[in-house]
Amino acid sequence: MTAQATNHQQAANTIASFVSFVALYLVCRRGPFANALIKFVRTSPRASPSSSKGSKWKDTTVEGGREIVGDAELKYGIASRIVAEVHNWVGLFLGISALRDTSSPLWSDPLFAQNSASRLLIAWTTGFFVFDTLLVGYHSKTEGVGFLAHAIGCLFVYGNALVTGTHHLFGALFITWELSTFFLHVRWLLKEMGHDGGKAYALNGVLLFVAFVVVRNVGGTYASAMYWRETAPLVANVEARRGAISLPTLWAFRAANVLLNTLNAVWAYKMARGVYSRFFGRSRRKEKL
Repeated sequence: MTAQATNHQQAANTIASFVSFVALYLVCRRGPFANALIKFVRTSPRASPSSSKGSKWKDTTVEGGREIVGDAELKYGIASRIVAEVHNWVGLFLGISALRDTSSPLWSDPLFAQNSASRLLIAWTTGFFVFDTLLVGYHSKTEGVGFLAHAIGCLFVYGNALVTGTHHLFGALFITWELSTFFLHVRWLLKEMGHDGGKAYALNGVLLFVAFVVVRNVGGTYASAMYWRETAPLVANVEARRGAISLPTLWAFRAANVLLNTLNAVWAYKMARGVYSRFFGRSRRKEKL
């Protein structure tokens, strides 16, 4: 396949990816399936009242002393997380497939090499982050600046990998960050079902923290160090860029890497405080009393 044909195929795959995420979101947000999901969450036996105060959701009511997210916002929360999980697991499969393909020079030429799985991954994930950026941007008051910055940063990284045909190895490495997102979504679901005071919620919190630190902080730092080492020769050597990456784009990639790693560090710190408070905060307060 020629370079032009490959580019056309990548563009088509990205558009198909974006459309599929929009369609899945609408199915999960509207109609009988959405109502069934709402019923599942609403009718779940509640282990304990929610300990959260001042819900960030606009559409809320109070039931039995516990804040209940309104149907519209709950549908958004469920639908957006289902779409994200579909993206994550397919992306992880494609990323691992790309990394395991020993017949391609992906590892020996990490900035410029591609294989069939990595191309599918880059198109699939770019389509998702177009969708995610639009969705989070629309709900920015609910999701916050951090999640919006994450969506924009990821869209820039994967979008540029799509356009330039570079960074495929790092796209496959960094998609492994999403292994921790599963536990984040389980945490949200348990909280909405009223189980945020139970053992399952606490155990999931520990698993979330461990997975986050392993894949994002430790694995992410290793992959980032590898990235900065591989891109160092390209900063001063125009020929090393092979006409595929401009110097401003290269520095923009580096800035996005710093941004995303900084967000991961901040979120890991907040989770560490939450885990500590969960298991040691109460006992220490009791000891003081």
